[in-house]
Amino acid sequence: MNLLELARARAASTGGRKLRVVLIYDTLVRADTTGVHILEALQDQGIDAVHFEPLCRTADGQLAFIGYDELPAGADLYLQVDDDIGYPAPAGAHPSAYYCIDTHRIDIPLVGSSLTRTQKARDFDHVFSAQQDGVQILAAHGIASHWLPLAYNPTRWRPDASKAKEFDWCFIGSITPERKELCTQLAKAFPRCVFGQAYGDAQLAIYQRSRIILNLPVLNDVNMRFFEAAGAGGLLMTRQVGNGEEQLLPGVMTFQDVPELVRLMTFMLANEEMRSVMAAQQHAFVQASHTYKLRIDQILSVAAPACRTTPQDELEPA
Repeated sequence: MNLLELARARAASTGGRKLRVVLIYDTLVRADTTGVHILEALQDQGIDAVHFEPLCRTADGQLAFIGYDELPAGADLYLQVDDDIGYPAPAGAHPSAYYCIDTHRIDIPLVGSSLTRTQKARDFDHVFSAQQDGVQILAAHGIASHWLPLAYNPTRWRPDASKAKEFDWCFIGSITPERKELCTQLAKAFPRCVFGQAYGDAQLAIYQRSRIILNLPVLNDVNMRFFEAAGAGGLLMTRQVGNGEEQLLPGVMTFQDVPELVRLMTFMLANEEMRSVMAAQQHAFVQASHTYKLRIDQILSVAAPACRTTPQDELEPA
């Protein structure tokens, strides 16, 4: 049973009332956060989904937790999406779920507090890990969780055949010293490139005009860029992290070091037809398997008791 069917079943069982989900995440530090995409996917399916902003800015510009006195009551699910900010779970709000994204920072205090993800996760009814190895990391702390990879929004990230491929490659993200060194080396061999930070439509336009889109993950995370790059129609090449990436995107092009990456890029740029076919295959696969709509199908099937109709063993990614 898919998300829309779940919502209809829930409405039928409550005299026509829509399924209601309250999402808790911060947008003051970063507006384009994972919670925004999940909220949009829920609303697109006709679910009564609302955002609760847990923070405010003080007179001196600092972030402050506002508490949960104004948290909407009577929801079918309270879902907190990891945003790296240190505020507690909504005590007394059930059923509740926590989407833990940065499991590699499981015991590092969240911004603005001494609270860690481990401590926070214990106060939720259900926990989801965005990283495959995060399930084991959480289990080592006595916390059961479900693997729920990140995803992409196909209405935002999509190919555009009308845009010429002006760039041989791009990398869009924060430029750490390691990333700067790698991109600078590549630019000497493949000068038709763009690397640096861009957001929203500007980022999408670069992706749509690039033959190859690089993903340089932090540690071993399979990040949002992994799915968004493939969704935008360029050929994704990602540093190999061994954290489920080949299971999530069969045939994905991975590399371990710069010489291997240069060889791959040289070959693919010399074989445009093959590159184009592989990019189209990547796009088709993420569109079929890795949208936020599919992720919230999984969340609701596990965490919203009134909608739990899918057997648990069918919920893990294939």
